[in-house]
Amino acid sequence: QHWSIKTTTTTTTTTGFSTCEKPILHCGGDAAAECTVTTSATRTDTSSWEICGSSTIDASKVLPLEVSSEICSNTGSETEQTRSEEKKITTDKGQPVVACQQGKYMNVQNQIYVILYAGFQTHAGQACKEKACPAVVSPEGNLASPMSAGVSFCVL
Repeated sequence: QHWSIKTTTTTTTTTGFSTCEKPILHCGGDAAAECTVTTSATRTDTSSWEICGSSTIDASKVLPLEVSSEICSNTGSETEQTRSEEKKITTDKGQPVVACQQGKYMNVQNQIYVILYAGFQTHAGQACKEKACPAVVSPEGNLASPMSAGVSFCVL
């Protein structure tokens, strides 16, 4: 078995957050392969969320302070593409792997806050180990830009 494994260090999950992974690439299988994965950190744009922008609602009274400050700080799509990583994965014939981007999410007043970290982990086989991350959605209801989802390609 010869594949590169990139392990991403994540912060301890804050109370109320659930950890998740997003499958971004399947590499290898019937033939040896070299795959390149590029991931970017991305998060839900909370700039239009009432809890983050309201003068009548104090987010820290509804949520623990560390949670409200994370969710409501740096609101806006301009903070989505802050850091990216690129890594190659090499597999042997018959040794498929899946690259999974790690993240966490939380339901906040019927809205889903999601953060995906730059980097990824690889797992033998075809499936990530954690629950799937919800989609990162903009205030307009659009999915996050393709760059935040991870860009990948393989050479057989």
